[in-house]
Amino acid sequence: MPVCSEFLPRLSTMKPRAIWTGYIKISLVTIPVRLYGAVNESDKISFNQLHKNCHQRLRQQLVCPIHGKVEREDVVKGYELEKDRFVVVEPSELEALKLETTRGIEVSQFISQDELDPFLLDTPYYLGPDGPVSEEAFVIFRESLQRSGQIGLGRVVMAGENGLLRWRRWAREWC
Repeated sequence: MPVCSEFLPRLSTMKPRAIWTGYIKISLVTIPVRLYGAVNESDKISFNQLHKNCHQRLRQQLVCPIHGKVEREDVVKGYELEKDRFVVVEPSELEALKLETTRGIEVSQFISQDELDPFLLDTPYYLGPDGPVSEEAFVIFRESLQRSGQIGLGRVVMAGENGLLRWRRWAREWC
């Protein structure tokens, strides 16, 4: 079986940089993988707000409707329960809610493409093997998805957030 050495599309002249490394676990099989962002944020154009007369960049100030200007160290996070009624959330409380980042993607099931509501999908990523040792196993996994017409569903914790992952093979997604 030929092994594809070019798993990612060439969207720019820079080599893609993995944003996460870990492994896919399917029952007793573990395949080391790398995750790449499919959307290049550096290609986006962003604008700054400038003063119309002198073209200097504008700064935003924090202003309390009761007390006026507020310094950054006096800002806390809060969740609005109802109009103008908030509960303050401390940084330690947010930290306690964070899930521990894992290095494993546990494939929980395989389903047909039309069984998954596209509304549940968020940010697209490319998944590739983590080095030459994992290429053959990765290609077998990728091709089995292609032949079966199925997609794989799994869970992973990245950056303290639990996420649902969906894998499918597109014509140019994994080579």
